[in-house]
Amino acid sequence: MTNPTPSTSPAPSEDSDTPSVFVSDLATRAKKIKKPKAKERRRERSAPRVHHAIRPTATHRCPLHEDPADCKGVRIGPKLETIYSRLTGDIRITFNDASERLRGLTVGASNMRPSTLYRTFYETSVTLSSRVSKDTHVRHRENEHLKLRPGNAFQTVGEVQFNDNITKEGIERHLVWNKKENPSTWISMFNELSHAKRRAHFHYDESKRIGQRVTIVEISTADLIAATIHATCVSVWEILVKEKYIGWDMHYNVTTRDVQIPIWVHKSVRPADGSSITPDQLMASNADLFVSIRELRQSNLVDGPQTHSRRRTITADGHNYEWLALGRIRESRITKVIPFDGKTFHMAKPTSVVRSEAATEDWVFDFDLETWLLESEMNKAGALKRKRSDADDGDAEYAKTRGDGGEANQKNAHSLDFSIITTIFDSA
Repeated sequence: MTNPTPSTSPAPSEDSDTPSVFVSDLATRAKKIKKPKAKERRRERSAPRVHHAIRPTATHRCPLHEDPADCKGVRIGPKLETIYSRLTGDIRITFNDASERLRGLTVGASNMRPSTLYRTFYETSVTLSSRVSKDTHVRHRENEHLKLRPGNAFQTVGEVQFNDNITKEGIERHLVWNKKENPSTWISMFNELSHAKRRAHFHYDESKRIGQRVTIVEISTADLIAATIHATCVSVWEILVKEKYIGWDMHYNVTTRDVQIPIWVHKSVRPADGSSITPDQLMASNADLFVSIRELRQSNLVDGPQTHSRRRTITADGHNYEWLALGRIRESRITKVIPFDGKTFHMAKPTSVVRSEAATEDWVFDFDLETWLLESEMNKAGALKRKRSDADDGDAEYAKTRGDGGEANQKNAHSLDFSIITTIFDSA
């Protein structure tokens, strides 16, 4: 099916009855029809009628309900309601504002930036990792040439797009379980070892995707400094409603607001005079970018529009202990590797062999290679040494997402090849 081509005519105004000129062909009906006189037919499906909802107040942005009270208790399917945001305008990254100096002074005391972060992973994590065999690395059709780049200990499936990823919706995409399209560009970490251990037990003992080779790594934050992104955030909220005998109606609203997003970056990107830099300068430097969920909740990033589901949001309960890395975690940040055999977390190399207790095969941990190997391969790998380069030419790793999976409820959703979101941002 080909994507519809937009017309040069202006978009219909609110409550317009003018049908959209976006048109796409529908697949032919099934050829095997029992009635002998039935013929193959084709039908044309038009894009929805578009209604631009303009709300008088900034606090109420719903494109479907004029009265905020009407939004309460309403549930709309995930394929029928979408919010997409992008950072626009003169985007600056500052280092010497009062807020950054305050965050820099509270290192350790308030856990604003812990000295060590922890990441839990296992053999089938949807993540590229230098400590997992390549044959178990994820493959994805949206990034067919996906490969772990030199210098990366972890790398995302999703390719980093700065203006799209560092938004409320870009981060909340990371919180959705098992969603394959539009893969996350964030990597999860924890600010305490206890949280990483709890996640390791979950993967080994409870998760439906069983992990038999579970490991925790310690990640240094010693060279991270506080910074803030100043930008204009444009959010497009669209809702599809199917009207009986008429077809689809699309209601949308556009919100523009200023945001200040707290981040942590490698100290090398700060100019000597402390002046601000642009996102292009940051990305060109290949410097790390980390965010704290706790800090994001205290920022105005979370003040954007909320879908009717109210789920999987940054402001949901829990996860104050979580940090996210954009795109990748460098090999040079890994300070310790802790294998979990199902019973014990081995903080140091023991005198006996570490085996995965519940594994269906004889997996043992190689402390020299810092990875799990079949015992039959240990002798072959005895002479090998891991070669890790600290050079950085990449920026992407796929973090395991969380949430309660929304794909199961999408089978009855629409399949229209039209979105006002694409139209608005492509014409910007």
